[in-house]
Amino acid sequence: MSDWSSSAQYLRNEARHYDDEIGAGWPTGPAVRFLRDVVGAGSRVLEFGVGTGRIALPLGSGSGLSVTGVDNSADMLAVLGTKDPAGVIRTRHADMVDVRLDERFDLVYCVFNTIYALPDQDTQVAFLRNAARHLADDGRLVLETQMIGLSDFVNNKIIAPTQIRPDRTELVMILHDPAEQTLVRQTVNFRADGVHLAPLRMRYVWPAELDLMARLAGLRRTGRFGGWSREPFTGTGVCISIYQHGSDLQ
Repeated sequence: MSDWSSSAQYLRNEARHYDDEIGAGWPTGPAVRFLRDVVGAGSRVLEFGVGTGRIALPLGSGSGLSVTGVDNSADMLAVLGTKDPAGVIRTRHADMVDVRLDERFDLVYCVFNTIYALPDQDTQVAFLRNAARHLADDGRLVLETQMIGLSDFVNNKIIAPTQIRPDRTELVMILHDPAEQTLVRQTVNFRADGVHLAPLRMRYVWPAELDLMARLAGLRRTGRFGGWSREPFTGTGVCISIYQHGSDLQ
């Protein structure tokens, strides 16, 4: 029986295609520049959900930053290893919700909707508490999330081709549960070597809810942007949130 409770099967299926087929549509340059501007040279940096190193590798290369990456997918980390033979990125195969590292970091970040891969609100709060635990006293937590375009759904469903090429066709089907804020998604890739399924269950988070969950973790929001070039946040598209220690919750 298929497991919709996490992104594990999705990562197993897509690790070797991730950079070409998924990450390719998300430019790394603006994100890397933004994150470098947050901290100075010599800073300690931690990425939760490092994946194939799409952000961590350019961030750590020649920047004077010490970068550590945590991911629960051995397949994704194996791809990262082939791209990083010099070991620029220190990696840890672990769950970002409960991993314990023996240091605190000047910058902790989690991008590309990775927090949405956590199955429910309690787990998302537990992750934010763990992120806060790894944050230095004056450190910053940066989260990238995508606003969900609910107008795209018809009766809480989407069925749509997202790519049609001579060598590959991709069909996406999504079921939306508005009460639980969950999306159950199946991506069917028709490739020359056969049909590939990439199932994924996500729980999305609205920005106000994210702020409240961060406050429960002892963090306060100190910045919000609508993109990595510090565009104003308008409530659509990308949402970049910055948090630091400190909360008015007792």
